[in-house]
Amino acid sequence: MPRAVVEKFLAEALKPDHQRLVVACSGGLDSVCLLDIVAALRPIHGRPLHVIHVHHGISPFADEWAAFVQRRALACQADFSELRVQVQAGGSLEEAAREARYRAIGDSLVAGDVLLTAHHRNDQAETVLLRLLRGSGVTGLAAMHPQGRLPFQQTHVPLWRPLLTISRAELAAYARCRGLSWVEDDSNTDLRHSRNFLRNTVIPLLGQRWPRVAEVLSETAVRMRESEHLLNELASLDLQVVGREGNTLSIPDLMRFDDVRRMHVLRFWLRRSNLDVPDRAGLRILLREVCAARPDGAPRYVWRHTEVRRYRDRLYAMPLLEEMVRGPEVVWSDRLLPLPLRDGRILTPQAGEGQGASLAKWLGAASVIVGVRRGGERILLPGREGRKELKTLFQEAGIPPWQREHWPLIHVDGELAVVPGLWVSAALQARDDEASIRIT
Repeated sequence: MPRAVVEKFLAEALKPDHQRLVVACSGGLDSVCLLDIVAALRPIHGRPLHVIHVHHGISPFADEWAAFVQRRALACQADFSELRVQVQAGGSLEEAAREARYRAIGDSLVAGDVLLTAHHRNDQAETVLLRLLRGSGVTGLAAMHPQGRLPFQQTHVPLWRPLLTISRAELAAYARCRGLSWVEDDSNTDLRHSRNFLRNTVIPLLGQRWPRVAEVLSETAVRMRESEHLLNELASLDLQVVGREGNTLSIPDLMRFDDVRRMHVLRFWLRRSNLDVPDRAGLRILLREVCAARPDGAPRYVWRHTEVRRYRDRLYAMPLLEEMVRGPEVVWSDRLLPLPLRDGRILTPQAGEGQGASLAKWLGAASVIVGVRRGGERILLPGREGRKELKTLFQEAGIPPWQREHWPLIHVDGELAVVPGLWVSAALQARDDEASIRIT
């Protein structure tokens, strides 16, 4: 049964731009079964297979587990990567390890990858209970989605969980049938960890009275996802009202909603941007200290790896700026292809006519270099007299101060020539009837 479920899942989910399947494998029963199934289905799905193992450095057996997974990958004729992470001390060890794991995996993936994890029905039941005990709402109780995207990343790498409808007992039966071996994590019996306490104590006790407890809790997550979908439809409509200008929110429009609707729009907006969503108390602080602040102030609210800022009458959300890398200058060699920047952004050239930079001058330039502001930059714009200071132009355009410091600047033959999405210098500007290139 597990194989049939995964086969159906992949047949429905895979698209032409999904070029490589990446299986996260700890060496435990669940991920060993998933790896075996996906490898066996390779003649059907036709994608190359890559195995990732995260070495947390916590257990004295971590090296043995990594070696075991490497042997399993070799047996499945799959490429293998071992990622070593350092789990930050303090707070929940489970949460810290999860974040370190996903960040490391995300940093190792490329466009076209799909990450598969082996979360199953029992894991889903534990997640529902944990979130219920934390006071979660509809979105929290929807728990793990079969198809989502990698957390803690601005890139949109798909994260798939094809085993969510399969129980651990079914996976154990599959492993025995296939003659598979796996490792046992010694920390799984440590009842100091909340998930272990639920798994080893609470759920078995509930199962004595309600034998279908894991299945029912998993079904609850499905019902919550249905409700979440309807709520998100409403939030999407509200976002069209308050978020007409890019990925920002109009504070006056937002404050016209009632309290419940305001907070739901904020959650939806942050989640859609793959940013950390504050809890209910945090959202109230955001509304009070940022939205209700003076329009001429510069309030800022920080939550984990996310910050929300106000500029004039709009809200801006972004990864924590202190964690953004101001990379070195980059030479743009093949100027008709997109250019990835070190901070994860991608500059994309788009062909046209009369709008943007002259294609002939763009391709004929001796050097094209991309960097960020160092201070004092000036640019000569079409139809304006004299070179204008970039700082002044940013202010006129209403660009928030923090965005100015990270905005990519393109120097052509030593002169500032393109500010992507905003301006092209008079020297590089295409004529109305000339082939052109726009950089976004």
